[in-house]
Amino acid sequence: MARSKVKFNRWDSREPSTWPLQMFTKYDLELEKIHQAHISTSKKIYSSLRSVTADWDDSVSKHLIFDPPKKAEIFTNLKDWSDSYNSFDNWVNLNYIMAANSNLETYISVIVQLALESDPGLIFGASKLFDGVRLLKYPPRRKFSFVAEIESCTIGDWNSRANSFEKLFGKAPEKNSRQYRQARGNT
Repeated sequence: MARSKVKFNRWDSREPSTWPLQMFTKYDLELEKIHQAHISTSKKIYSSLRSVTADWDDSVSKHLIFDPPKKAEIFTNLKDWSDSYNSFDNWVNLNYIMAANSNLETYISVIVQLALESDPGLIFGASKLFDGVRLLKYPPRRKFSFVAEIESCTIGDWNSRANSFEKLFGKAPEKNSRQYRQARGNT
């Protein structure tokens, strides 16, 4: 068998993005699609109500379809329905923010842990001085824990998180990085 002519560099990835980034962008896009479906439906409903010049005092069953039809009776008029829908819309938006935030925090915790396991010298400002794979293959007597570093990047206000990330890695990623756009298919 011929010897490979490809030079191996431990610190260069052969893939354009990591599996955690691929999963983050997959779930981020899925969440965005769901949220945009809700927004477009809301706009369509209110646009349709405007086009037929609906009145706030109208019966909801005059403009909307309920299943079963008796459910229309819980609303006194179209204004009552609209107020309830606006509360629901607010609830959806808050849940969207929470889900997006959870997805981002999960991603950050995974990449920080993987980076520190791969290159533990980051903690001491000595990146790439020794290979973390050796620690994974031959664990030392005292187990390393990166909980404090991971939590500093995922808990607290966003400025303190970014500062912790920069302290470990030298800089924080840009908001709309090339890797993120590539992972979403927006090159």
